[in-house]
Amino acid sequence: QLCGRGFIRAIIFACGGSRWATSPAMSIKCCIYGCTKKDISVLC
Repeated sequence: QLCGRGFIRAIIFACGGSRWATSPAMSIKCCIYGCTKKDISVLC
């Protein structure tokens, strides 16, 4: 499960920097249910 800082770090790792868009719905989903790298890469 990715919540808060862990979620942001996973996005930065997957996207390679600050080229990502925030998605509150995805953040909640990742925190509650968990996310795969594929789920996170959608935000890039």
